[in-house]
Amino acid sequence: MSYAATSAVLTVQPSTKHRTLYLILVVFLPSIVILPGAFALGWVGGVVGVLLTGMFVVLAVFSRFRPLIVLTATHIGHRGMAGGIRWVPRSLPRAVVQGDVFMGRTTQHTVFVADGAGQRLLRFSDEIFDRSALDRLVAELRLPVYRLERRVSSPKQINELYPGLIGWPERHRFLVAFLIVISVVVLVALTSTVLIPRP
Repeated sequence: MSYAATSAVLTVQPSTKHRTLYLILVVFLPSIVILPGAFALGWVGGVVGVLLTGMFVVLAVFSRFRPLIVLTATHIGHRGMAGGIRWVPRSLPRAVVQGDVFMGRTTQHTVFVADGAGQRLLRFSDEIFDRSALDRLVAELRLPVYRLERRVSSPKQINELYPGLIGWPERHRFLVAFLIVISVVVLVALTSTVLIPRP
């Protein structure tokens, strides 16, 4: 399903703020963290390391350039960093929960659009979109707005107050990050063991 651009009441594109610095960091950090250890495992490890670094760079570029929010008279459309636009009828949302969410080292101003049961339909943050554009979106939606207090800012605290807005991976982000790192290490080790002949 698609809707003509001419019917858009509001279109929100990614912010250009800090985009260049973000992309430099995404290229630099994997290069100094992944590549040295990968190349130490031989040419196969180096290839895997380069592929992993390239994957991070591609994901970073997609996350900063592809997201889009389209608000029409009848639907809200959201495109993430991959795929097409997901359209949600404006009859489904019943409330907006808005405020700062603490993400470990940074705080993101986040807008949750929820249905009548309190389940998240859409989520936007000022990490990708301008805060002023998000405020315009919230005003245009004309829904009841519940604001997060400063003392309720971590994903676990938000989940206790508003179940259904925060998914399991985000509530356990350190465990997820640990599992990802372990998976990468195991993948590189197994690939090197299988493909590199023993002397």
